[in-house]
Amino acid sequence: MNVKLTLMAIATTSLTAHAATIVTSEGPANNQAGPNFGQSITVNIGADTPDGSIPGTVYLQELSFRQTNSTTGINTTDTAWIHVYDAFTVDGTSSPTAIGNLITVSSTTVNFTTTGAGDLLTWSFTGDAADAILKGTEYYYVLATDQNAATVGNSSNLTTQGFRLTTGDPYSGGQTLRANGSNADWDNEFVLTTITDPVPEPSSSALLGLGAFALIFRRRK
Repeated sequence: MNVKLTLMAIATTSLTAHAATIVTSEGPANNQAGPNFGQSITVNIGADTPDGSIPGTVYLQELSFRQTNSTTGINTTDTAWIHVYDAFTVDGTSSPTAIGNLITVSSTTVNFTTTGAGDLLTWSFTGDAADAILKGTEYYYVLATDQNAATVGNSSNLTTQGFRLTTGDPYSGGQTLRANGSNADWDNEFVLTTITDPVPEPSSSALLGLGAFALIFRRRK
């Protein structure tokens, strides 16, 4: 018996019973440019759910960007996580001038050595309480080569990719984070998925019950 899979099933069942999914998106984009650190997003702007139905706190589940079809700013070497910060400012160089608090980090990575032109690049989050974000707040989704918080004085772990984006200001809830130019209200093509209730941690009683069940199962084999 795989107890880990059973625990995941319990969490998923509970989540399915209570949580609603919210999809916030922009795109498809009609231009390409790079390199970019990522994109800032406000969960209730551009959402498929009426604002009044979005609670004050939601939980990150998935984020996707689309790699550019051009060769500008393409990263073909790094494996990247997504860092989520509450502030992030660039000034036209590859070094940010302001980096806020690290809110959370994706639970999966994307290996840029295996991606190509036009690919949809997707990162997952666990969706638990640690992945909480607030409605009406702009968060900054930034590429990084490890899970450590970056600072203005130590941002060498941040990385970039060439993403599909649209110039102008099509998305009012954020902007692309350019590594070769200041923030200009251009916007990446993106899809952000959140849920309205966190994925629950198994209770101690549930763990004890599963342990007892596993023991009985082994004895019967």
